[in-house]
Amino acid sequence: MGYVTYILRFKPEAANLPQQWMQAWEQASPYSVVLESGKEGRYTYMGLHPTSILEGSGLSGDITDLLTGKKQPVQGKPLDLIQQWMYEHRAPKVEIDTLPPLLGGCIGFLGYDVVRSLEELPVISADDQAFPDYMWMRLEELWIYDAKEQVVYCVIHVPWTTEGEGVLKSEYNARLHQLYMEAGARAEEMQKLWNAISAQRYEPLDKDLANSKIGLEDQAIGQE
Repeated sequence: MGYVTYILRFKPEAANLPQQWMQAWEQASPYSVVLESGKEGRYTYMGLHPTSILEGSGLSGDITDLLTGKKQPVQGKPLDLIQQWMYEHRAPKVEIDTLPPLLGGCIGFLGYDVVRSLEELPVISADDQAFPDYMWMRLEELWIYDAKEQVVYCVIHVPWTTEGEGVLKSEYNARLHQLYMEAGARAEEMQKLWNAISAQRYEPLDKDLANSKIGLEDQAIGQE
């Protein structure tokens, strides 16, 4: 399976990052992510609706299709399972130097215990059964905020399969155009959501408590 990649770049209505992410989490699936890039901290990545999850511990894992809810148990070394899970899902590389280094695909983590699938190590600590050794999510939609340029990228990866070698070129082009238009519509909805999230102002969860603290601080300043 391949993907058609669509990228929308826009200047957000509110500069800088959102003051809070509450509205994003209200619309997110149980699996979602916000990542800050390292070193310069230029890019912030937000993914709210992954399509598939791979997670596991030791040599046992599960692949969950979040579109259907179907769960498939798998067995194998973590790195092998991740490679197999990702193999059929590829998008063409966008050769534009000014774009962010990550444009969607798979995001996840590998815990320290994954190294046990590569070499034998002594067991000196209790196993935390509630936390997986690894978890990866496949994202077809990703928001990327560029702090340097103060722009947002909405990236869409639309699944694309050719229906056999006998497909006419006109049918192929028509289908490709349809997918492109659908991706554009999705990107516009992503833009609206980002602007709505950015417009939300920060408010303390407990206003009375916050106001009482401000009053105490004012009183303390007056006594000095």
